[in-house]
Amino acid sequence: MITVNGIGPKAAIAILSSMSTDVLTFAILSEDIKTIEKAQGIGAKTAKKLVLELKDKVGVINAKAVELRSDSSSDISLTIGSAIKEEASQVLEALGYSRDRGYEGNNCN
Repeated sequence: MITVNGIGPKAAIAILSSMSTDVLTFAILSEDIKTIEKAQGIGAKTAKKLVLELKDKVGVINAKAVELRSDSSSDISLTIGSAIKEEASQVLEALGYSRDRGYEGNNCN
């Protein structure tokens, strides 16, 4: 998410703290700008940019998740969970937290 121009660590945290990843994923895929705008500090332009730049990426992740689900339902939660934890770690590092401290404070260990 922080790869999108205009979305920094603070905005990413605001978005992720205002909705679940499932809600955010659905909002991106369905181009639901209003849901994304509910995050503090996120306006219409930023929400549109987020949807535009992440729709293809989220679509690929969901396609892989469906593929994994057909192979093994337990593997999908591990794969998606790992990606979410990595994203959270990147946000915390961008805010100046060390990787060890970030894991400790967010139950990502």
